[in-house]
Amino acid sequence: CEVTMISFSVIVPIYNGEKYISRAVESVLSQSYPAKEIILIDDGSKDGSYKKCTELAEAHSEIRCIHKENSGVSETRNLGMSIAVSDYIVFLDCDDYLPKDALKAYADSIEQNDSPDLVIANNYSDLNGNLKLMYRMKGQQYVDRNELYKLICGFKYDLDFKSGNLRTVWAKAFKRSAIKDIKFDPKVRIGEDMLFLTEFVIGCGSIFMIEKPTYVYFQNESSVMHTIKWKGTEESDYIFDKLVRLFKPLVEPRYLGFLFYEFEERVWIALSQSDLSTGQKYKILKKLITSKKYRRFHNVENCTSRSIKTYSLLIKFRLTSVFLFVLFMRGKIKK
Repeated sequence: CEVTMISFSVIVPIYNGEKYISRAVESVLSQSYPAKEIILIDDGSKDGSYKKCTELAEAHSEIRCIHKENSGVSETRNLGMSIAVSDYIVFLDCDDYLPKDALKAYADSIEQNDSPDLVIANNYSDLNGNLKLMYRMKGQQYVDRNELYKLICGFKYDLDFKSGNLRTVWAKAFKRSAIKDIKFDPKVRIGEDMLFLTEFVIGCGSIFMIEKPTYVYFQNESSVMHTIKWKGTEESDYIFDKLVRLFKPLVEPRYLGFLFYEFEERVWIALSQSDLSTGQKYKILKKLITSKKYRRFHNVENCTSRSIKTYSLLIKFRLTSVFLFVLFMRGKIKK
């Protein structure tokens, strides 16, 4: 009888990515296991990205090219999901690329393991052409849902890095039928991946993990993640509060504490990149460590992380000046 191949839609959101689009698309076109469709969505780029996309679409029938007004990566990916027709969806940022056998690795694990709703894989980072394997994942296995909840919350403190990247939607294959009505939150600029992944994991069925790298993350200094500026804590608070609501019924309180420190460290890093004076940073930090949120989550039981223990004591005794000095010494706050 005829064997039906697993089909993949690769969604590529693009904003001012003219320099990298060809590499990303070529990495999909050259896969040893073909993609059914490559969806290129130009999010109102100001460079020649859309022209490049149309040229690629004219040359390859599997490429679909869409242009829209700029609204951010979340709405761009949502549009891609709404028009995708394949069994599984793979997300690819336009400045990154796929190793040659990425889709084959997904297809093999899907075919051999009863079509899991989610496949989580390893990935490389590319720094100046040097590829580095990011996580020490071993073998392949189904993932216990309750353990995965804990791993998502405590990902930053999983020092063995055995879980793969649980902060992004790349290096993963999502069963399209399992996504249902889950969407990327357009209110969120940094952290939209984690929210989407968390909501998907909570609502999906089986989850499978493989050690093979299926993604190359290119460390582009001009990308969004490298251009975070101080804009207050509103967005970080919004994401954290949403995650707490999702995870509170599912994990012990200590795991919410891990999440708290991860998000607050992002706040401190953003503060460090600002042009505010030391006095202004002190006032902001003092207001933060005396807030109800900090008092509620700062104490993480049975925690072995030295940084968390240090921060917890500083918050407990409201030692703002010492806190500022510690952050400065750790290179987190610029003078």
